[in-house]
Order: sequence, then C-alpha cells, then structure tokens
Amino acid sequence: MSRLKKWMYALIAIAGIVFIVLKLSCHWLPSCWINSTGITKETHPFCNQFMTEFYKPLNATHRKRGPSFLITFFLLEQKALRGQKDFLIVETGSLRTEPINIPADGASTIIFDAFLKIHNGTLRTVDLDPKCQGVIRKYCSEKVIAYTSDSVKFLETFNEAEKIDVLYLDSFDLDVTNPEPSAEHHLKEIEIIFDCLKKGTIIIVDDNLVYKGKPVGKGYLVEKFLKDKGVPMIFDGYQKVFQIAPDPKDIEGVSKIRDLTSSLKMRFFF
Repeated sequence: MSRLKKWMYALIAIAGIVFIVLKLSCHWLPSCWINSTGITKETHPFCNQFMTEFYKPLNATHRKRGPSFLITFFLLEQKALRGQKDFLIVETGSLRTEPINIPADGASTIIFDAFLKIHNGTLRTVDLDPKCQGVIRKYCSEKVIAYTSDSVKFLETFNEAEKIDVLYLDSFDLDVTNPEPSAEHHLKEIEIIFDCLKKGTIIIVDDNLVYKGKPVGKGYLVEKFLKDKGVPMIFDGYQKVFQIAPDPKDIEGVSKIRDLTSSLKMRFFF
C-alpha cells in the first residue's frame, strides 16, 4: 500500500473518530452552553427537560419553534424563581392530530402539559373541533382542560383573564395565499382580552412566515396591535413572542438564549 493511501485511510479514520466523539458529546455539550445563559437543572428544571426532549424535534423542519418555546419556559421559570407557585396557560387551537407529530404540528398542548407536570397550574385550551377533547384526554394529564367553542367567544367570557401567564394564539388555520382571515381572527382574540391581562403575561402567535416577499402569518396584525400598546416583541421567528412589561433582567437572559440558539454550534448538534 502506498504511503499516500495510508495517509488517506488514517485521515478518514481520524475524521470518523472525531465525528463519533462529537455526536456522543451532544448529550452534555449543549447543556454546558445552555448553562452559560443562566439556565441550570436546579433553577430551570423544565428548560433542561425541554432541551433534552423537545428542542430537536421542534427544530427539525422550517417551522423552527425550539428557540421561542425555550424563551417562553425560561420566562415562566424566572417567575417560579421569584416565588410564583401556580401558572395559568390559555391556548386557542388545541391538539387534534394523531399520532403526535411534534416537528410538523408543534404539539403545544403536549409541551405545555409537560411543563405543568413540573410546575403547578392549568392549561385551558379551546378549539372548534369537538374531537380535540378526546385526543387531549388520551394524551394529556388532568391539568389540561379542553373546551369546544369559537375562541373569540371563549376569550370574551373567560373570567380568569387577569391570571393568565401565557396566552398562546394558534386557532384559525392559515392559508398563505389568503392570510387575512386568519390574521384578523387572531387580532380579534387579542383585542377581546388584552385589557384584562397582567404585567408579565407572555403572548405567543404561531405560524408566521414570509410568502412571496410578504409577511402572511397569523400574527402580523397582532404584532401591530401590541406595538401600538407598547408591548415589546422579544422573539421574532416562526413564532412571535411578546411580553407585557418584561423584567429587564429577564430580557438579558432572553438575549443570551436568542444568540446561543442562532449560533452555528447549536445548529450542528440540533
């Protein structure tokens, strides 16, 4: 065997070993990076569980929901660190498809339920489709309460609006060739309940994208409404995340998470 071939085989072997080592280390390297943002298993237990169980499938398609969900749970666990013992999450648009497909559907109902298995609280989710209640009973815990109703009517009569920690808007299905009906419906949702929401409430709108050079997602009208109300957007991606009067210290953490999750090293491992 020629010396050149020996070198080639040696380089291939070294490259293979390096690749295997890097892949095996993916279980601890991302944790090290996440710890650099101030997130630890002791202070933010669900954020660490989220990175292990949900982040990769949520980022497996162009619908990259991983960073926005991570930021949301970071903010919620910041509230827990300040002493909050109970959380209320309200979701428009419920889990409805079987089998569960996190990369394609996001499965927010499942993910919020997982959060509430660590932290006390309730998820109240509403959908027009009555079959959602059966799907939710099958896959979710008793902390998830499902309603069958038009989401605007549901929010209009919701009597615990002042307790909401997360308002997740994902109801009226989006047609990218005719986005106005969906965007207008989500605008009605936020308009009907906004004045009742408390300081610190997180508002998320799913399914935002650009189609033929134009923003066509569910949230572009909600974004304008909240901007006029002085509510900052703290993450802009496939999901838009806003928070009413955010804590400046929390925003520092959000910025670190946003920078980390957009980095090349995170994309390599996830």
